[in-house]
Amino acid sequence: MKNSQKQPLVSIIVPVYNVEKYLDRCIESILGQDYRNIEVLLIDDGSTDNSGDICDKYSVDIRVKVIHQKNCGLSRTRNTGLKNISGEYVAFIDSDDYISSKFISHALNQILVDKLDFIVFGYWEIRGGKLCEPAYKKDNMIQERLSAESSNIRNLLIADKIPNYAWNKLYKSELWNGVRFPEGKTYEDMDAIARLLERNPKIGYLGENLYYYNRDNPSSITSPLGKLNSRFRYDRFKSVKERISLVNKLNLSNVIKRELLFSCMDEAIEIILLNGGKHDLTEEEEIEVVDFIEKERRNPLLPQSYMGTKRCILVWGITYLPSIVKFYGKQRYKRKMDKLMIKS
Repeated sequence: MKNSQKQPLVSIIVPVYNVEKYLDRCIESILGQDYRNIEVLLIDDGSTDNSGDICDKYSVDIRVKVIHQKNCGLSRTRNTGLKNISGEYVAFIDSDDYISSKFISHALNQILVDKLDFIVFGYWEIRGGKLCEPAYKKDNMIQERLSAESSNIRNLLIADKIPNYAWNKLYKSELWNGVRFPEGKTYEDMDAIARLLERNPKIGYLGENLYYYNRDNPSSITSPLGKLNSRFRYDRFKSVKERISLVNKLNLSNVIKRELLFSCMDEAIEIILLNGGKHDLTEEEEIEVVDFIEKERRNPLLPQSYMGTKRCILVWGITYLPSIVKFYGKQRYKRKMDKLMIKS
């Protein structure tokens, strides 16, 4: 429709914290949408650089609302946004990323045509200044399963075969009623998306790449340095472990459960190795991870042929020779850190 007032209002939540290098690009890509009926919530989470001032300069646009708050983390910042939206639809954009000018119009059109609760769409990853396709886009089996069937897309999300990021989606705002991002942990997207999936929403998929995900930001948990943090990996382990409970609750197939068990085992092994290099976990948390490994290592859903020889050896070592595995993890961590330092 030509009259934007007759089109649904779309709220866009942008958490902002110390991203002055990227923020102008992000905001300008939002304000440059070919779909005009938007409200943009820029939520400055106590930035100590010029990010707050950059937000304020865009408040001259009547579509922009700036909220300044004391620093309290990404989850609470997104939750602040959810408390203040007015739109019938909502999207999340991280402030070091940016979006296509068709982000809203193409995603919203598909939602309206297919009467969806939310839609997942493709994205570009920015690595070393270059655009790259994410791994799931290169997996032919996943692409074949991304049919128009809402249950297929839901199952791929539950199994974490397609990303559970909050930002590569457009949602009906009402879907978030009673759902918030958990505070005080990383990989909060996985927990929030799981709560949405419990509601059995109608989901669509749009293969078009509408989002530009900046993996060059060194402060990101998905950066090479972030992946060497056993605390971050522990949060992901917990989130994947909770997905297994969701599979049981929804009475889904053992194929999905096996994929999640495998992913959880992979994280558990990596956590023990990383924690051997840098002790970020408490003793109780490390015991929890080891207990999971010992419990699930003989699970018939995870035969050696599926796990692979190297993983099986590491699992055996964690169970029976923990000191040797920790020594190996310490040396491995040092090599990886040295390699990162050379690159930087």
